[in-house]
Amino acid sequence: MKPRAEQYLAYIFICLLVFVGSGLSVSAQSRDNIKDEIQRTSQQIEELDDEINELSGDLEHTYNEAATLGEAVSQLDSSVQNLSTQVNQTQSSISSTQSRIATLVETITEIEQDMQAGKKIIAQTIRILQQAGDQTLVEALLSADSLADAWGQVDQLGQLQIEMRNQLRRLEEDREVLIIRQAEAKTKRQELSGLQEQYLDQRAIIASQKEEKAELLQATNLQANQYEALITQKQVQREIFEAQMREFEAQLESSGAAVPEGASQFVWPVSPVIITQQFGGTEFAKQNPQVYGRPFHNGTDFGVSVGTPVASVAAGTVRASGNTDAYAGCYSYGKWILVDHNNGLSTLYAHLSRIASSPGQRVAQGERIGYSGNTGYSTGPHLHLTTYLQPDVRVVALGEVKTRTNCAAAQMPVAPLESYLDSMTYLP
Repeated sequence: MKPRAEQYLAYIFICLLVFVGSGLSVSAQSRDNIKDEIQRTSQQIEELDDEINELSGDLEHTYNEAATLGEAVSQLDSSVQNLSTQVNQTQSSISSTQSRIATLVETITEIEQDMQAGKKIIAQTIRILQQAGDQTLVEALLSADSLADAWGQVDQLGQLQIEMRNQLRRLEEDREVLIIRQAEAKTKRQELSGLQEQYLDQRAIIASQKEEKAELLQATNLQANQYEALITQKQVQREIFEAQMREFEAQLESSGAAVPEGASQFVWPVSPVIITQQFGGTEFAKQNPQVYGRPFHNGTDFGVSVGTPVASVAAGTVRASGNTDAYAGCYSYGKWILVDHNNGLSTLYAHLSRIASSPGQRVAQGERIGYSGNTGYSTGPHLHLTTYLQPDVRVVALGEVKTRTNCAAAQMPVAPLESYLDSMTYLP
């Protein structure tokens, strides 16, 4: 064997054994701290979930027209309280996600460091084996002090070759783990970005709710009778508008396209799921036909607090969005979004507090597109979900529907009456 080859051989062999025993060691103290942080934030999230569910459940008992100033102010105060809880929940989720990302980054760093160390040891081992390979077995026997030493060197070389193959296999396994952890970290960073965006949106909605309360109190000058007169005026204008809208839709012709089958193609748009009014001739619609222009409700209502994230029920493309409240006297959907899906259906999300998507945007099933609210002509904080036969629904300016209107530029979806479908047919 060439000079110092034995020393290199012993050095490399020891390094390999040490490296194998080291594994993917993460600082125990650091790991424990991160685990404690994740456990703490997870517990906070569970507690906030329970609080949100309890607050949302109260909506089922207060789902009535805010006919008095006191009720309207109380409703806004409740919205701010619910939103504050949701903001705290989002903050906890952000903290938990950041901790999980920290764990992944630490693991990825250690894997990369161990892989680099392993590569160096393998490179040195290859050089030693190449040096040893230049000698014949006879030369190795003659150069050794004894026959036992010679066979010991040969045996060490054999073990070294086996250990190198094992090390190469471990490096390949580490590489596969590294790819998985990097993908997890990427997913968590995307999740964190979404949570941070949601946090900012919810904070903005809280500010909007407080501003709305201030404007309400200022406009009515704390006089309940003024507010009640305003409600009555809105009801009259709403009834006229709905009558004209239904007359317009009754004149539209259906395309005759086949109605897609159900089979749970949708996911729930909000959580928790509290349905306050079903599709069709509901009891409320029958008792209050003036609200919808006919004793028929064209969607499904979910009783959730203002600021609750709203998800697209299926993958698709945002066709349009709008805000009828931007025009005086347009008491309709308020802020709304229309999404076209790949299954021949379209869905409308109305009475939103904030729109978080834009026309032309591709959205995945379950992706957040907005936040529930109480805009437009609403009987309380909720999400209104309407499902249409896609070829039949179109977005029109209200000037096309009403011959005389001060909100002709306001837009909203319309469809033939028979093209309104029951969302529950496609929901879980």
